[in-house]
Amino acid sequence: LMHIAHEKGWPLRRADFFYDNSSEALGINDQIFIGKELLISPVLVAATEEMNVRLPAGEWYEWESFNFIKSTMNSIKVVYKTPLDYIPVHIRAGSILIMQESKLTTFETRRTNLKILIALDSDGGAAGDFYWDDGVSLNVGQDFINLIVEVQVVDNKSLQIKFKGTIGCECPPFVSKFIVLTAGKKYKVKGDSSFDVTAKNFGFEVFFKNGLKVNKLQNYNVEFE
Repeated sequence: LMHIAHEKGWPLRRADFFYDNSSEALGINDQIFIGKELLISPVLVAATEEMNVRLPAGEWYEWESFNFIKSTMNSIKVVYKTPLDYIPVHIRAGSILIMQESKLTTFETRRTNLKILIALDSDGGAAGDFYWDDGVSLNVGQDFINLIVEVQVVDNKSLQIKFKGTIGCECPPFVSKFIVLTAGKKYKVKGDSSFDVTAKNFGFEVFFKNGLKVNKLQNYNVEFE
C-alpha cells in the first residue's frame, strides 16, 4: 500500500467517493477505505451502542467473523452493535491481504511469518499486490519483491495461486498460512505431506509445515476432493 502511494500519489486512507461516484457516497464522512480492500467504519459519537454501516455495491466479508455479505443494489446499510472494543471492518471480496503478526517494533514485526488472506468473490477469484524490500534503504535498486498474486478456483477441482512480477532480493519472511474465504461455498481439500488443512465455517486454512519462502514461490495448486 505504501509502495502504491509512493508510485501513484494515492492517499492511504480514501473516502467512499474514491471508488463510488454516486451522490450518496459524496455525503459519507464517517467511513474510510484503507487501500481498496478494507472498509473501516469508526465509531465517532460517544456512548454509541449501535450504528449503520453503508456497504457499497459488491461483495464483502466481515473482518471478525468472515461472514459473507452481498450488496446487490447501489449500497446497503447494515446495523452493528458497537461495544467499546469493536469497530466494524469489512474486506472487499476478490481481495488478497498479506498479513504479519504485530510486535512492539517494526524490526520485530518484519521477522514474523507471513499469512496470506484470500477473500474469494462468488466467482471463485481474487487478486492483490505484494511488495517487500529491506525496510531500511532509501534507494533499494533491484533488491525488492513486487508481485501480483492471482487466485482462481478452477472447475471446482483446485485453487490455483499464481505469483507474477519481480523477485530481486533474498528477503527473510516465510509464508506460514493461507486463509481462504470461500463466499459461503464448501470445498474439501486433499491432503498433502507439505501442509495441514483445517476446515472453517468461512472456508479453510492451509498451514505449511516448513513454511514457504517468499522469493522461492512458484505457482501453487491446492487440490480439492
